[in-house]
Amino acid sequence: MRQLTEKTVRDARPGDKVIWLGDGDGLWVRIRAHRSRREGSKTFLLRQQRAGKITVTTLGHWPAMTLAEARHKAQAQRRIEVNPSAMHLGDAVDVFLKEVIGRRYARPEQIRGYLQRDLAPIAQRSLATIQRAELAAIIRKKVEDGPVAANRLLEAVKRFFRWCVEIGWLHDSPAQALTRGIAGGTETARERILSDDEIRRLWTIPEPHGALLQFLLLTGARIGETQSARWSDIEGEAWRIPAENAKNRRAHLVHLSAPAQKILATLPRRGDLVFRLTSDTAVQAYIRRWCEREKIEPRFTPHDLRRTFSTRMNTIGVLPHVVEKCLNHVLEGVMAVYNRADYLEERRAAFHALGREVERILSL
Repeated sequence: MRQLTEKTVRDARPGDKVIWLGDGDGLWVRIRAHRSRREGSKTFLLRQQRAGKITVTTLGHWPAMTLAEARHKAQAQRRIEVNPSAMHLGDAVDVFLKEVIGRRYARPEQIRGYLQRDLAPIAQRSLATIQRAELAAIIRKKVEDGPVAANRLLEAVKRFFRWCVEIGWLHDSPAQALTRGIAGGTETARERILSDDEIRRLWTIPEPHGALLQFLLLTGARIGETQSARWSDIEGEAWRIPAENAKNRRAHLVHLSAPAQKILATLPRRGDLVFRLTSDTAVQAYIRRWCEREKIEPRFTPHDLRRTFSTRMNTIGVLPHVVEKCLNHVLEGVMAVYNRADYLEERRAAFHALGREVERILSL
């Protein structure tokens, strides 16, 4: 019988010793004692006995995880340990995202979106009953969003099912024989660069998307890095991207040109996040609608702004190795072995030169 309520968990207060609140079926809430390093923290734990041994699994922390969510996750965990073949697809995806994607990717949102959103129609099905034909149908439907999106979904699905085979949850992957022939086919490298006129039109996009897109062009940063930017990371004309927010897990320093600083000065401060936008997917959808409305063809993507940043820097005479450093790329070949310089002064000059070039284009 369940013994806890959300109010019970919320109102529980730490004491002189660790407090344990039981909900039944091995689900517990642990409340840290006074004077501990994590005083008063509340953690959901699942205690189970397997082959005479007690195992304890951390499910999550309150209030980020509610009691109802903890119960659902505990139920999924029990099902996995008792009979992996009876596991729901959605539960297996959750474990994969946590144990594989969440630990290896700084920004796992895209893969999470593909697996949780696009596989939602079959999420409550038993993992062992999923057939190749239904996965193929889901991927073919994704082509409506574009061949690139379908290819990315295919890659995520194949990787997930391959992992299920590796850990013994499945004997064979239903996605193994799927190819890009049912998705988008072979992709070609994009060469989209914004023209002077398109850059001027970029500055007509209203808030909140306009500021974000303009900032991407002026800094050359990736959209995930920019959406994770915090006011506490910005000091004067320097924006420090911490390693955990960078795609390559390397901390990066961006010098803010005059127009970039002007954008920041216009933004309201509501909390520590600089750009209060939802996701890369939401921004992509907005750009698609805006380009259709403005009759801009082919439409551009956030990464095309990064490519435009690189191309414009090279055009105005910034040396290629300095451009690569401004993009936080790792130098390759002989340069990688013998050249450890960060070129801070050269990078600062390059960011400001690009800022002046954008100001020149906007003034025409």
